Amino acid sequence: MKNPRIQLIFGIALSLVFLYLALRGVNLRDLWLALSTFNWWWAAPFLALTLFSMWLRAWRWRYFLLPTADLSTARLFGPMMAGFAMNGLLPARLGEFARPYVLARQENLPFPRVFGTIVVERIFDMFILLGLLVYVFTTLKINPDISYPYSTKGEMSRLVLASASLIFGAVLVSVGFAVLKRFRVENAKRHLSIISKTFLASGFILLLVSPVLLAVLPEVVAYGSEYEINGVTLKQLSTKVAMASVVLLAGALLLVWPAAGRVIRQIITGFPMLPVGLRKGLISLTQTFAEGMQSLRSPRLIAIITAQSIAVWMTIAWSMQIMPYGFDGMQAMTMSEATALMVITCLAILIPAAPGYWGLMELGIKFGMVILAIDTNPNRIMAYALIVHALQYFPITGIGLYCLWKSQITMSEIQQERPAAGGN
Repeated sequence: MKNPRIQLIFGIALSLVFLYLALRGVNLRDLWLALSTFNWWWAAPFLALTLFSMWLRAWRWRYFLLPTADLSTARLFGPMMAGFAMNGLLPARLGEFARPYVLARQENLPFPRVFGTIVVERIFDMFILLGLLVYVFTTLKINPDISYPYSTKGEMSRLVLASASLIFGAVLVSVGFAVLKRFRVENAKRHLSIISKTFLASGFILLLVSPVLLAVLPEVVAYGSEYEINGVTLKQLSTKVAMASVVLLAGALLLVWPAAGRVIRQIITGFPMLPVGLRKGLISLTQTFAEGMQSLRSPRLIAIITAQSIAVWMTIAWSMQIMPYGFDGMQAMTMSEATALMVITCLAILIPAAPGYWGLMELGIKFGMVILAIDTNPNRIMAYALIVHALQYFPITGIGLYCLWKSQITMSEIQQERPAAGGN
């Protein structure tokens, strides 16, 4: 899904669905009371830790850039914040492109090399999060008394079906406009080829997801189905997640070994019924991963960056740990619980949604607090989630936009330059 407009429509629809799920069981009047009685003095240390985590990211970026240039953390902080601001405002994670673009322009550096550091940075973040996943889901103490009934009866099923219809309709309209636009300048024969390939690709995707659709759609359409999420099922799920994380972590480490990387690429190449585009994308991803890790070379440099990465994520967990003190009646978190809550929230915001992760972050925090038995009051939990999200989102976006303005680079310029620079 490369069209930013389609991504934005799809993301907004998903965010609305998840925001609805997060707000289920919340009384708006009580939510407002919880928001209005929050002790805002606790926002100061939270903001300080949030900005400190961004400074740590800029400091870590300096070490990723060492093979290309030796820049101070202060010079990297502005492009770092600009990139995060763009991620929060625009679809398709444009900030991942904006950050290296701004730095390359400011420091007269080759864009491809700077962009490569973002790839390696994401690799390190993936390693750390996978490691935290293993730790969290093997040591997680889930509340055994959890019993969360869920029903597909009524408005939720209608909302899901309406959202799916909206997304499907938006995609059809966008494809229709694209086809009509192409018909003006290209011959019909080529268009018939494009349309036939589109239908074949759609058929293949439908074939892959049909087991899921057959399992889920009857339950969604058939009103009245009842479910229950309880402590036993969640403990079983956490064990499976931990095992999957170990496998993923081992597989990622294997890619660093050139021989293993070649074997994995041969498996991908010979895999039957895999579309050519997907095959090429997976091969390119494994190569980029291996090259990115090998570009650092120095074990000392890798050790420093690993320590910095752990510091970044632990600072974020620390910021989440102190926020309950601002709410009357909310239980204090241990650092282990805060880390678990952060990891669960990170898993939630992996789902592509509207810029800023609205709805996803709230639902992730709500789910984490319930299974960790940190709080049982839905209004207070949602007040916590909204305040944490707002205190992360608005200051970072505001500072990032100021840094972008100071660099004399506009958002429209970045959007226009993305295809050209991305192809270098």
